[in-house]
Amino acid sequence: MLHYLTKRVLCFLLAVAITVSLAVSFFGVVSVYFVRSTDYLTQSLADRREELKTDLDDEIARRMPQSKFPSEAYTAALDNTAMNDIITTTANNIAVQNANDFSLSEPLYNTLFKNLLRYADENGVNIKAQQVSRLASLEVDVISGFLAQADTENVALYRVCRDKTALILIAAAVVVAIVSYALIHIINDGRHRKNSYIGMAFVSAGYIEIIGTVAARLIHASEKESYCGYKVFDAAIGSVANQIMGAQIPIGIVLLVTGLFVLITNYYYFWKKNARVNEQRRRNTDMRNEYMQHYRSVKGETKTITPGERETMDIDF
Repeated sequence: MLHYLTKRVLCFLLAVAITVSLAVSFFGVVSVYFVRSTDYLTQSLADRREELKTDLDDEIARRMPQSKFPSEAYTAALDNTAMNDIITTTANNIAVQNANDFSLSEPLYNTLFKNLLRYADENGVNIKAQQVSRLASLEVDVISGFLAQADTENVALYRVCRDKTALILIAAAVVVAIVSYALIHIINDGRHRKNSYIGMAFVSAGYIEIIGTVAARLIHASEKESYCGYKVFDAAIGSVANQIMGAQIPIGIVLLVTGLFVLITNYYYFWKKNARVNEQRRRNTDMRNEYMQHYRSVKGETKTITPGERETMDIDF
């Protein structure tokens, strides 16, 4: 009995190990995929272009000199081309954990210089190209100074998911799942009982993925997090975190359905096996009854011995 209980407890613990490994490995793979591709962060920042532009316009209007150009000229110079460069560069800086420094950004400088020069030509502003160049450089510094306040070097989500440790953790989880499955198979001698533990592990992992994601969304966990200290960037990174969590729901559903399929298939196997055993027992009983009926018809009824009654036999010498 103790041996049996030990085997069952060990199989249960191995099933728990598979559950945790499945949840960790799938969550890790999805996180690494979303974080290592800058496309999702770039799109998330692009969705907040107007909010970012408004903040930059306010900073530019506050800090740029108004002697040659009005503030409208500087804000107009920050057109879609310049914003696209800022968004793309920022996404890359967050992803690779670099400071968000634009002071040496030639694309941004060239865009601002051309736009300011065009504004001067179209509005009859008497200014030399060298002065426009200095103002464009100053505007780049203003933009860079504002954006550099965000701590893009230490965004935990990107630091963890882009580190080799994340890949090692995923690989370790996969190895634990495989080893645990092999041990369950060995302990149960390859019999179908093992599928009960495997199915339970998949169902539990599916529940963890689904319930964990729903709970995190209900409390708005990703939206409350301050990732780098600037609200627009925080919202963009939080959107990526939401996408990572959202991807866990279909994965959880797949795991849940897979586990239920394994459990139902295993139950059907045992149900059919039990039905075959019962049918065999019924046939054996019918055959025994038929034999006894035939025996009684030939030999007559046998005397039923009452328990405790002494049976005597007459011996004819």
